[in-house]
Amino acid sequence: MKTALLLFLRRFLLLFGGAFVGVFLVQLVADQWLAPIEDAHVRELVRGQLYHLHGELAPMDGHARVAHLARLQPHYGLELSLLATGNAALTPEESALLAARQPVLRDDATRFLTQLDADTLLQVSAPPHPAELVWAALSNLMFLLIMAGLVGGWVWRYWRDLQTLTGTAERIGAGELSARAHVRPRSDLRPLATDFNAMAERLERLAGLQRQLINGVAHELRTPIARIGFALDLLAEESGLEAQNARAESMREDLRELDALIREMLSYAQLQQASRPPRLEVVAAAAWLDSVLGPLMLEAQARHVRIEIAAPPPATVSLEPRLMARAAHNLLRNALRHARQRIELRLHHADGQTMLIVDDDGPGIPPTDRATLFEPFSRLDASRSRDTGGFGLGLAIVDQVARAHHGGASVEDAPIGGARFTISWPDAN
Repeated sequence: MKTALLLFLRRFLLLFGGAFVGVFLVQLVADQWLAPIEDAHVRELVRGQLYHLHGELAPMDGHARVAHLARLQPHYGLELSLLATGNAALTPEESALLAARQPVLRDDATRFLTQLDADTLLQVSAPPHPAELVWAALSNLMFLLIMAGLVGGWVWRYWRDLQTLTGTAERIGAGELSARAHVRPRSDLRPLATDFNAMAERLERLAGLQRQLINGVAHELRTPIARIGFALDLLAEESGLEAQNARAESMREDLRELDALIREMLSYAQLQQASRPPRLEVVAAAAWLDSVLGPLMLEAQARHVRIEIAAPPPATVSLEPRLMARAAHNLLRNALRHARQRIELRLHHADGQTMLIVDDDGPGIPPTDRATLFEPFSRLDASRSRDTGGFGLGLAIVDQVARAHHGGASVEDAPIGGARFTISWPDAN
């Protein structure tokens, strides 16, 4: 609160001082530009009176001039007086004007000097106008108040929105990750608040995924560790070498499952914590698809499932080859576990997007289960056996790869009867 208030005061003083200096500079420039024009206009206004007074006073001596001015003064609204040339502190420019028989203007054209002789000047002064002085003071005060109000109101809006951002940041720092900054739709800080809320949403999402990951890891590790412990107990009771070898092989299988789980977790964590987007490359689409399908063909044959490229791919696609290949493998392996006879693979461009589509003819996925399908350790059947495979991280990795490409992953019904998984991301162009 104190920091925001100091920021408000600094901003207010800076803007108010800047506005004041700006007005002062504008006034200074205007005076420099308009002063000669205004002086010429005033000279024309008083030229006749000064000429008349000069004509009357020039032939007289000093005492006569004083007496004559005393007689004229009651009939003039202007103050008439004599001034010694030596006491006038004339500038070279003023001396040149007097030599040319032009009046000298002083004090914002309220005092005029004209030469009577080499030693004497006639000084004509306009008396101060009380109302003008009061109006000048009031106008200056009104200007300052209006400027203070405008600048203060503008800075106040900033301060209020900054207070909102500061308060939201403090709430998030205290652990309330669902807090969001709400500022006026037309606020100049609206873009900052939008980015701030996006950051808060990402923090909340990452924290939720972290909790989910920790809970999922604990659950996934518990099963193989329990099996290994149970196998060790049985191994101690086995007497025959063949039975011991079978039990040891079962334990090795559990260890391989643990190793695969750890590798999946590391892959997911690396994608989740990537500090920069992947470097996309333009690759030949057909060759890349062949490299993706190659390692899976034997598994597909063993399961009696055909994998078909349903449509000719484009000549090139823009992607990160290793990451997108990992996502494609996960989708295809997921399809292999559930397909009955057939899997179709498509890679094409549509509406400014590149799409990788995997269809299978399996049982499909109910719409009610699709919302959480790409979350870590999400399974349609929490009790499915090792035979169905997977740890619930494969589709979460697919989603992370899609996000890394500034795209997304989705699931819907496939035309061939099962599930259709789609990864889409913006084209390079």
